[in-house]
Parts: sequence; C-alpha cells; structure tokens
Amino acid sequence: MRAVPVLFLILAGAFFILARDFYSRFVFSLVRQVPTMMKRERTFLRSMPVVSVCFGVAFIILGVLMAMNLVFPW
Repeated sequence: MRAVPVLFLILAGAFFILARDFYSRFVFSLVRQVPTMMKRERTFLRSMPVVSVCFGVAFIILGVLMAMNLVFPW
C-alpha cells in the first residue's frame, strides 16, 4: 500500500517539471482579467516555470524519502 502514494508523488513531480510552460500559461489565463497581472505578464511567465520546477523536485524528493521510509513511517 505504500507504493501507491510514493508513485503518485513522483508522477506529480514529473508532471510539474515536464508541463511547466503549459502550467504557467494555464495559470496566467485564469488571472488574466486582473489589471495588475497584465502589467507584470513577462515577470510572471518567467517565474512560474522556476516555481513549477521547484515544486516538482520537492514532490520527487518527498516521494523518494517516503520510499526509503525516512519520512512518514507508517
């Protein structure tokens, strides 16, 4: 039963890393109506892939630590 959460975390991390440009454009399309976001479009589109990669790596590291039973030992 431990393999399912570990695989889910690793796949979620891989998704965040591989789909970082799509994810940033998707999130920006949701907040595009906010006038202050329109002024900072370039900064936002440059920073979202970096944030996405950081979250992806964090999910993968958490999955590996859970697989080695170092975090959340159930």
